[in-house]
Amino acid sequence: MAWESEDSRHEGYIEYVFADGFAGSGWSAGGVTLITNPDGSPIPYGDRPASRPPAGIVGWRVACNCDGRRGAWRGELWTRGETTSVAARVLRVPDDQVDDIDGLPVGKLLRDQWARHLGPAYAELVDVRAATAAVDLARDGLNAAVAAARAAGASWEAVGDAAGITRQSAHERWGTR
Repeated sequence: MAWESEDSRHEGYIEYVFADGFAGSGWSAGGVTLITNPDGSPIPYGDRPASRPPAGIVGWRVACNCDGRRGAWRGELWTRGETTSVAARVLRVPDDQVDDIDGLPVGKLLRDQWARHLGPAYAELVDVRAATAAVDLARDGLNAAVAAARAAGASWEAVGDAAGITRQSAHERWGTR
Protein backbone atom coordinates (compact mmCIF):
# COMPACT_ATOMS: atom_id res chain seq x y z
CA MET A 1 0.00 0.00 0.00
CA ALA A 2 1.22 3.51 -0.77
CA TRP A 3 0.27 6.92 0.57
CA GLU A 4 0.21 10.09 -1.49
CA SER A 5 0.67 13.66 -0.29
CA GLU A 6 -2.10 16.19 -0.97
CA ASP A 7 0.03 17.94 -3.59
CA SER A 8 0.85 14.58 -5.30
CA ARG A 9 4.58 15.30 -5.06
CA HIS A 10 5.28 12.51 -2.57
CA GLU A 11 4.36 8.83 -2.55
CA GLY A 12 5.28 6.93 0.59
CA TYR A 13 5.46 3.16 0.92
CA ILE A 14 6.92 0.45 3.13
CA GLU A 15 9.99 -1.44 1.96
CA TYR A 16 10.51 -5.00 3.21
CA VAL A 17 14.21 -5.47 4.05
CA PHE A 18 16.09 -8.78 3.80
CA ALA A 19 19.23 -9.88 5.68
CA ASP A 20 21.51 -9.25 2.67
CA GLY A 21 20.29 -5.63 2.38
CA PHE A 22 18.04 -6.04 -0.64
CA ALA A 23 14.59 -4.48 -0.16
CA GLY A 24 11.28 -4.94 -1.86
CA SER A 25 7.83 -3.47 -2.13
CA GLY A 26 4.87 -5.13 -3.74
CA TRP A 27 4.24 -8.73 -4.65
CA SER A 28 4.75 -11.08 -7.55
CA ALA A 29 4.83 -14.87 -7.81
CA GLY A 30 3.86 -15.21 -4.14
CA GLY A 31 6.79 -13.20 -2.83
CA VAL A 32 8.22 -9.75 -2.32
CA THR A 33 9.34 -7.96 -5.48
CA LEU A 34 12.88 -6.66 -4.93
CA ILE A 35 13.25 -3.03 -5.97
CA THR A 36 16.33 -1.78 -4.10
CA ASN A 37 19.96 -2.93 -4.01
CA PRO A 38 21.82 -3.19 -0.68
CA ASP A 39 23.45 0.21 -1.39
CA GLY A 40 19.99 1.84 -1.68
CA SER A 41 20.06 2.29 -5.43
CA PRO A 42 16.97 1.24 -7.37
CA ILE A 43 17.02 -2.03 -9.32
CA PRO A 44 15.99 -1.36 -12.94
CA TYR A 45 12.73 -3.10 -13.79
CA GLY A 46 14.24 -5.51 -16.30
CA ASP A 47 17.08 -6.48 -13.94
CA ARG A 48 14.98 -7.36 -10.89
CA PRO A 49 15.75 -10.81 -9.47
CA ALA A 50 13.10 -13.36 -8.61
CA SER A 51 10.75 -12.43 -5.81
CA ARG A 52 11.58 -13.55 -2.30
CA PRO A 53 9.38 -15.30 0.26
CA PRO A 54 8.17 -13.09 3.12
CA ALA A 55 9.74 -15.43 5.69
CA GLY A 56 13.10 -13.77 4.91
CA ILE A 57 11.98 -10.27 5.94
CA VAL A 58 14.17 -8.99 8.79
CA GLY A 59 12.99 -5.38 8.89
CA TRP A 60 11.09 -2.51 7.35
CA ARG A 61 11.79 1.00 6.21
CA VAL A 62 9.48 3.67 4.89
CA ALA A 63 10.53 5.27 1.62
CA CYS A 64 9.28 8.13 -0.52
CA ASN A 65 9.23 8.82 -4.20
CA CYS A 66 9.77 12.57 -4.00
CA ASP A 67 8.83 14.43 -7.17
CA GLY A 68 8.87 11.17 -9.13
CA ARG A 69 12.37 10.08 -8.03
CA ARG A 70 12.07 6.48 -6.81
CA GLY A 71 13.30 6.05 -3.26
CA ALA A 72 14.55 9.64 -3.06
CA TRP A 73 14.06 9.59 0.71
CA ARG A 74 14.32 6.62 3.07
CA GLY A 75 13.47 6.51 6.74
CA GLU A 76 15.34 4.65 9.42
CA LEU A 77 15.44 0.87 9.42
CA TRP A 78 13.10 -0.86 11.88
CA THR A 79 14.16 -4.42 12.64
CA ARG A 80 12.12 -7.40 13.67
CA GLY A 81 12.42 -8.50 17.29
CA GLU A 82 10.80 -10.34 20.18
CA THR A 83 9.30 -7.16 21.68
CA THR A 84 8.46 -3.73 20.28
CA SER A 85 10.73 -0.89 21.33
CA VAL A 86 10.05 2.41 19.58
CA ALA A 87 13.23 3.93 21.02
CA ALA A 88 15.35 1.11 19.56
CA ARG A 89 13.30 0.91 16.32
CA VAL A 90 12.48 -2.75 16.93
CA LEU A 91 9.07 -4.14 16.02
CA ARG A 92 7.42 -7.35 17.17
CA VAL A 93 5.35 -8.62 14.27
CA PRO A 94 3.75 -12.09 14.20
CA ASP A 95 5.01 -14.44 11.48
CA ASP A 96 1.68 -14.43 9.69
CA GLN A 97 1.68 -10.63 9.43
CA VAL A 98 5.32 -9.92 8.58
CA ASP A 99 4.37 -9.17 4.96
CA ASP A 100 1.38 -6.93 5.73
CA ILE A 101 2.23 -4.49 8.52
CA ASP A 102 0.62 -1.40 6.98
CA GLY A 103 -2.68 -2.00 8.77
CA LEU A 104 -1.06 -2.88 12.11
CA PRO A 105 -0.20 -0.31 14.80
CA VAL A 106 3.48 -0.69 13.90
CA GLY A 107 2.64 0.21 10.30
CA LYS A 108 1.23 3.48 11.56
CA LEU A 109 4.60 4.27 13.16
CA LEU A 110 6.19 4.00 9.73
CA ARG A 111 3.49 6.09 8.06
CA ASP A 112 3.94 8.77 10.72
CA GLN A 113 7.70 8.81 10.02
CA TRP A 114 6.89 9.46 6.35
CA ALA A 115 4.45 12.24 7.28
CA ARG A 116 7.13 13.97 9.35
CA HIS A 117 9.44 13.84 6.32
CA LEU A 118 6.88 15.89 4.38
CA GLY A 119 7.17 18.88 6.70
CA PRO A 120 5.50 20.62 9.64
CA ALA A 121 1.94 20.70 8.26
CA TYR A 122 1.96 16.97 7.65
CA ALA A 123 3.72 16.27 10.95
CA GLU A 124 0.88 18.03 12.78
CA LEU A 125 -1.54 15.65 11.09
CA VAL A 126 0.27 12.81 12.87
CA ASP A 127 -0.94 14.34 16.15
CA VAL A 128 -4.47 14.70 14.76
CA ARG A 129 -4.50 10.99 13.80
CA ALA A 130 -3.15 10.00 17.23
CA ALA A 131 -5.76 12.11 19.03
CA THR A 132 -8.54 10.69 16.86
CA ALA A 133 -7.39 7.15 17.63
CA ALA A 134 -7.36 7.98 21.36
CA VAL A 135 -10.91 9.37 21.17
CA ASP A 136 -12.09 6.27 19.29
CA LEU A 137 -10.52 3.97 21.90
CA ALA A 138 -12.03 5.98 24.76
CA ARG A 139 -15.48 5.93 23.12
CA ASP A 140 -15.26 2.17 22.63
CA GLY A 141 -14.16 1.76 26.25
CA LEU A 142 -17.02 3.93 27.50
CA ASN A 143 -19.57 1.99 25.46
CA ALA A 144 -18.22 -1.31 26.81
CA ALA A 145 -18.25 0.01 30.39
CA VAL A 146 -21.87 1.15 30.07
CA ALA A 147 -22.89 -2.22 28.61
CA ALA A 148 -21.13 -4.03 31.48
CA ALA A 149 -22.75 -1.76 34.10
CA ARG A 150 -26.19 -2.31 32.61
CA ALA A 151 -25.62 -6.07 32.38
CA ALA A 152 -24.69 -6.00 36.08
CA GLY A 153 -27.99 -4.28 36.89
CA ALA A 154 -27.06 -0.57 37.03
CA SER A 155 -29.99 1.79 36.42
CA TRP A 156 -29.98 4.48 33.73
CA GLU A 157 -29.88 7.02 36.56
CA ALA A 158 -26.69 5.46 37.96
CA VAL A 159 -25.13 5.29 34.48
CA GLY A 160 -26.06 8.92 33.84
CA ASP A 161 -24.55 10.01 37.17
CA ALA A 162 -21.31 8.15 36.41
CA ALA A 163 -21.12 9.71 32.93
CA GLY A 164 -22.02 13.20 34.14
CA ILE A 165 -25.28 13.35 32.16
CA THR A 166 -28.97 12.89 32.95
CA ARG A 167 -30.74 9.54 33.14
CA GLN A 168 -32.67 10.41 29.99
CA SER A 169 -29.52 11.39 28.07
CA ALA A 170 -27.81 8.15 29.13
CA HIS A 171 -30.79 6.12 27.94
CA GLU A 172 -30.94 8.01 24.61
CA ARG A 173 -27.22 7.54 24.02
CA TRP A 174 -26.82 3.88 25.04
CA GLY A 175 -30.32 2.46 25.31
CA THR A 176 -30.50 1.11 21.76
CA ARG A 177 -27.20 -0.78 21.85
